[in-house]
Amino acid sequence: PGCGAAIVTDDVLRADVQPTSARIVCLEGPSAVGKTTLAAALADAIGAAVVPELDATGAPPLADVPAAAAWFAATHAARWAQATALARTAPLVVMDGDPWKGLW
Repeated sequence: PGCGAAIVTDDVLRADVQPTSARIVCLEGPSAVGKTTLAAALADAIGAAVVPELDATGAPPLADVPAAAAWFAATHAARWAQATALARTAPLVVMDGDPWKGLW
């Protein structure tokens, strides 16, 4: 892409993904609406594994668009890989997140 955004191909997202009967639920939304509270409640109630909210403290500055885009794509791909790995053994995987964290 002309803006320097990273391209995450389908084969990258499918790497290390094995078939599973577990469910993966992504809790997405703005800050402070209760995503983390709900994820913790599901963990307590049914033993769900939780992929924590994105930690954007190591993100490159947004002014460096190619680096920021590459970091954003790679970090979200890694979170998805973590969720699929957890899904091999957990009855439910909950991904806690604000999809735009790191961009604001």
